[in-house]
Amino acid sequence: MTDSATYARRGPAAWIRLARPERMNAIAPDVIEAIEAGLERAATDGARAVVITGSGGVFCAGADLKHVLRGLDDLDAVEALLARASALMRTIERHPTPATEASGIAVGVFHPQVSRDDSLLSRLTRSGFLYGMHRWRAIEDSACRFSWARCGVLQMAKDASEEARMAATVRALGFPPEYVEFCSRAIAGKHAGGEVRAGGWWFPDSGWAHPAELVTALLVAARAGGGFTVRLGAGVHALERRGEQWHARSAEGAVIASAPAVVLANSHDATRLVPVGTPLKRVRGQLTRLPAGSFTAPVAVLAGAGHLIPGADGAAVVGATYDFDDEDPEPRAAGHGGNLARLERLVPGMDARFDPAALTGSVGFRCVSADRLPLIGALPDAGAMPTGGAARDWPRLPGLYGAFAYASRGLTWAALGGELIASAMEGEPLPLEDDLADAVDPARFLLRRARRAP
Repeated sequence: MTDSATYARRGPAAWIRLARPERMNAIAPDVIEAIEAGLERAATDGARAVVITGSGGVFCAGADLKHVLRGLDDLDAVEALLARASALMRTIERHPTPATEASGIAVGVFHPQVSRDDSLLSRLTRSGFLYGMHRWRAIEDSACRFSWARCGVLQMAKDASEEARMAATVRALGFPPEYVEFCSRAIAGKHAGGEVRAGGWWFPDSGWAHPAELVTALLVAARAGGGFTVRLGAGVHALERRGEQWHARSAEGAVIASAPAVVLANSHDATRLVPVGTPLKRVRGQLTRLPAGSFTAPVAVLAGAGHLIPGADGAAVVGATYDFDDEDPEPRAAGHGGNLARLERLVPGMDARFDPAALTGSVGFRCVSADRLPLIGALPDAGAMPTGGAARDWPRLPGLYGAFAYASRGLTWAALGGELIASAMEGEPLPLEDDLADAVDPARFLLRRARRAP
């Protein structure tokens, strides 16, 4: 720093104090240089926020008039300085627009999982679902709108014996009906807006959302909060750590961005940059659109062998396929045929109304881990060995985090994943119990491999 400003750290924040009280901290070229130096130091220090203040009981009187009169007032420099001050967090996206791959599918369903033993998966989906609803409502309250509907999800039983098991499960768990309740076939039909083939679990606060619109709303909300920028059309070829900084490099070797902390949220591509001890499967999923007017769509999502999702325009979407070793990004008639078979199991007698060759749809690619749970948290150092018996004991790559492999539950888990990483970065209590955090810990596969080693 120079005599024109001082720099200090207070917890997670960097403080830059203008030090020209005799001139009421008026902006001059040397002040701009001092602030720039402070911003560079804040980035190196990993500051989460920057506070710019003044000394002598005032903040800043504006531009120093003696420099203005000399023609040295550089408005472009001031604007560039303010832009740099706001860029404390940056998102890098290789495509020209965000959410064009798995998040680019037409529509997705969000609802929790229920099991008689309240399994680890059930607890994880419950935590993710409840936190996600909290965050989405907050986004809407900030006027960042996206298309979604809490129209309810009806998960129908396969037969009478499963109906009985589903009813017994809800009674045993004692969840409030606002979360889930068992409904007979007659009551389920009223929720769905028409006759259904079976009763089942009714999730009244669940429904559907457009993933790409949700991502856009999140980006808008982040920009509105300040300190956040997005760079589109920039693919990261490699990550390199030098000193306290990670550097994201292009295929040509140029540095795209540098930061003390990096979060990989790039699905299948994450393990190309950082090994985690397991391959990630890329699973194709095709959705089929049923045109408006072709049948009376339900008013709630029907779930079972697949999903039948109502649309606001009277159309509906059914799916999805689960295609391994298939990289075709275009919808196919065979995929539509498979989805019509799912429709038949949900609503008997419906598949005969449609010609697979005449239908349209969309394709996305799920990222699936070996245990079908996501990888969320600090990324492990694959060259190290554990210091204890739990995944949390594995040594980490400093400042490097991951959130990927959400499989078919990205809408349910993504918000909680973000909160989990933020808590880890800030050293705050985690929003999950230890066993749930261990279950999604990116080091778990390396730990299992180490346990199997002779």
